[in-house]
Amino acid sequence: MTVAAPPAEDLKLAQIARQAVAECRPADEPVKRFEAEVLAPLRAWCAARADRVQAAYITPPKNGYFWAYAICRNHRDWALDEEVSQLTDVFRANGWRAFASCLPPPSGDGSYLSFYDPATALLAYADR
Repeated sequence: MTVAAPPAEDLKLAQIARQAVAECRPADEPVKRFEAEVLAPLRAWCAARADRVQAAYITPPKNGYFWAYAICRNHRDWALDEEVSQLTDVFRANGWRAFASCLPPPSGDGSYLSFYDPATALLAYADR
């Protein structure tokens, strides 16, 4: 079952979308464009692999790029790493400076914090 993002995520969406547009691509309607060209493809990609992906986060842009991280459901999934490059291609075809990658599920040691911080990253997809 896919869970709707909590209201706090809507604020993050607006903040990250505006920052991504400002740093990664100029646009007239930043939130709608970000939702259509980044969020929709990311969510569709994750939903098509819901048995292997438990969540996805988008980081605030840094140095002109943002990252989309798909979090593997049970363990590091090397095949999923190969597939996620499709998302990078989709983002770039739409003119965004972005990368997509997979990460293993959080281990509880905070190691994921070197990739994304849930306090500032947008929870773009969650399947629970």
